[in-house]
Order: sequence, then C-alpha cells, then structure tokens
Amino acid sequence: MLDHYPRCTVPMLLITSKNDHVVDPATSDQLAGQWGGPVERILLDRSYHVATQDYDKDLIVSEMLAFAARVTA
Repeated sequence: MLDHYPRCTVPMLLITSKNDHVVDPATSDQLAGQWGGPVERILLDRSYHVATQDYDKDLIVSEMLAFAARVTA
C-alpha cells in the first residue's frame, strides 16, 4: 500500500498521539515520509488511541478547522 502514497498529492494533516498503545506512533513517520503532498504534523502529548475523545479533542477540532480553511482558501 505504501507504493500508492507518493501519488497522493493532496495536503495532509497528520495528528499522532505520542502515547498510543494500539498503533505505534512511529508508523506516522513512515506515512509522512511516503506521502506525495505536503504534510502538516501535530504530536499530541496528552491523548491516547482515540484522541478525538480524549484530552486533546478541542485542540484536534480547532487544528482541523484551521487546516481545512488553509487548504481550501
């Protein structure tokens, strides 16, 4: 599947939980390195696997809205 990522040229907001106990956070490095378009990254220090329901949920929402506004302007 990684061979398809370089052809993806849309901007990506990649949000990673540093303390994810289900998916190794290092996998986000592999994805970011293979992605063909620009990648903006946010590393969450306080949330776990389901970050959208955890401590950083408000940060995630605000960053996603800001990212969408930037890429659609």
